[in-house]
Amino acid sequence: MTKHSIPMLSAAIIAATLLFTGCNKHDPAPDCTLQSCQITQLQNTDGIYPSDSYTADFQYDAKGTPLRITRTNVATGAPNYTFRHDAKGRVTDVIGSYGSGNYGDQFEFWFRLKYDAKNRVYKDSSFYVGIIGPNPIKIPDVYQVIIVNNYTYDAQNRIIRAAEEDLFRDNHYYYNNRGNLDSIVRLGYTVVYGNYDNTVNYRRTNPLWQFLEKDYSQNNAATVSTINKYGLPTTVAYNSKGYYFAYFLSFSLNVAHLKYSCK
Repeated sequence: MTKHSIPMLSAAIIAATLLFTGCNKHDPAPDCTLQSCQITQLQNTDGIYPSDSYTADFQYDAKGTPLRITRTNVATGAPNYTFRHDAKGRVTDVIGSYGSGNYGDQFEFWFRLKYDAKNRVYKDSSFYVGIIGPNPIKIPDVYQVIIVNNYTYDAQNRIIRAAEEDLFRDNHYYYNNRGNLDSIVRLGYTVVYGNYDNTVNYRRTNPLWQFLEKDYSQNNAATVSTINKYGLPTTVAYNSKGYYFAYFLSFSLNVAHLKYSCK
């Protein structure tokens, strides 16, 4: 065990203990205590391409519901995010655009979310390429892709199946006994995940990040060199292999430096 392992493991144990206190029974996420540790900034370095070096700033309302993510080096596949909400404060629309998310801006993607009685997204409609208005607006003479997904959850409120309507494509998600994503089966192919550590997965800080990523893993599958007292990583390194590249939301990850609202 390295000299860094003991404090990192201790922090992870403390964080795990905190997860089981103070939760609202109606909250579908098991990590509601961690939601006081919202990601406020993600800075990526050591990328291959110029667009890989960026800073993304995260903004939330007083309840910790995401409002927007603004990043430097906005590009195709790497937009800003704007989030719209319903009267219950739930995120209903996730809009990735090249501007500030105002009416008239072009969007790259727009996810419209529908919730069940347990506040879980059971269906979403994804629109690709259009103009922002009260609803997605089609660009004249430009084909707009629309995909509808239906979701199935397990007893721990993790997505275990995403089924596309009309296209008849299913993704099945499997977790191991440590609560980490083990594999995804899609179109007859299996994508295997592994090599998880003992630090707290930063996606657990907000149930929206878990949903968008379709990843409810307890731990991180990366090289974590520094953490905070909650066991959350503050410096994470990813090794790209072959055609595999790591992402968080739509942002590429190489060496990620994370800041949180908790200290």
